[in-house]
Amino acid sequence: MSETVFFSIIFLDELRKGEFPMDFYAVNEQLFRLTDREKYYQEHSELSKDHYQKLITTQINNQKVYVFDDLIPVGKNFNIVKHTRFVPVPSHIHNFIELNYIYSGSCTQIIDNSKVTLTKGQI
Repeated sequence: MSETVFFSIIFLDELRKGEFPMDFYAVNEQLFRLTDREKYYQEHSELSKDHYQKLITTQINNQKVYVFDDLIPVGKNFNIVKHTRFVPVPSHIHNFIELNYIYSGSCTQIIDNSKVTLTKGQI
């Protein structure tokens, strides 16, 4: 695990110096390419009923909360997921640790009733 973190630190230092690996441009293009879900949410401001009605919910402090426990593939220890832009993420819980890296822009989250805003380059 420490080798992966160490590599990430080296990679981030390379990015800061402007020494981009060849694949960086492909990754950058992929991250900014609109997915079908992002295109949908540019047109519609409400959560997709088709997507969210399939998810399990629970009640915490009299609030409906979604259960996001299927984001890590079976047999894997982690998953890297690009967040869908243009839509708020509803209140949710999960049985794993979530780390968010802000590649571009900013993100405001409510974590244990505290407002946390992260900006580009923050985890």
